[in-house]
Amino acid sequence: MRPILIILFSLVFNTSQGTDLQKKAAEIQAEAFKIYRSEKASWLGTDIMQEVYDSGIPSNLKGYFSYATENAVRCVFYSNDSIPKILLTIEFDQSFDPKKTTVADYAREFSEREKEYYLLRKSVESVLIADTGFFKYYENTNYNIVPIIDEQSKRVYILTGTTRQGIVLFGNDYIMLFDNNYKLSSKERIHNTLISSPMQSEETSGGTPVGFVHSHVPGRSEYMTATDIATALLYQAYTNWQSCTVISKDYFSIWSCKSNTLTIIPTKTLKKIEQSEETRKIQKKR
Repeated sequence: MRPILIILFSLVFNTSQGTDLQKKAAEIQAEAFKIYRSEKASWLGTDIMQEVYDSGIPSNLKGYFSYATENAVRCVFYSNDSIPKILLTIEFDQSFDPKKTTVADYAREFSEREKEYYLLRKSVESVLIADTGFFKYYENTNYNIVPIIDEQSKRVYILTGTTRQGIVLFGNDYIMLFDNNYKLSSKERIHNTLISSPMQSEETSGGTPVGFVHSHVPGRSEYMTATDIATALLYQAYTNWQSCTVISKDYFSIWSCKSNTLTIIPTKTLKKIEQSEETRKIQKKR
């Protein structure tokens, strides 16, 4: 990075606004990793489930959900019996190291935590069935349900995944909040539309593959969302992306696919950078 850019970035991040933006970026990033780890566990868990039941999936297997423990992430598959049970438990460490993955393919009762996730999952399914006017469905896609229960709330993210090869979908995502009785208290569409990005991005003039770039319209998040970042985390290992960018009226949000960090920069700061760069080029020609 040129000295002038370093100076200008230092100026904004050494102000109260810069501190606030760093805090906001950290909050978004933390939520993104919660979504990512849950969905990653579901991805890997369903693959392992098919290997465990290679001779045939049990007829009473109903569904699954993933959730975080203190040091791990679990994906569990449950039955549709009159008194449901956990049929298969797959546990990953937070780095998803295959050597540390454990599989327990025996039936057991739900833990108290798992009962909460089970009830939340059932509530979400009921909402999706009943409210088809709010949720948009697209051809060659499916919904990925990501429940999260922590000290903040009981909430569920809905991500739209593709059945096609070579592309990544961003958008058509939702967040739903539930009360302690698992009743829906609010639902929100995070993005207005659904866009696709190729896994292999074209290189810039400098020879660097960028990744996805999209804009957020007024009335939606000013920053890159946790679902944007979670999606990038899920797919970036299979792409040539270096960074991903979201542009809003007042901010540029840049996700580094190498360092897994989010940086939020005010648009006015970027304009100062551009002006300084132009001034530097003019002075250099003299």
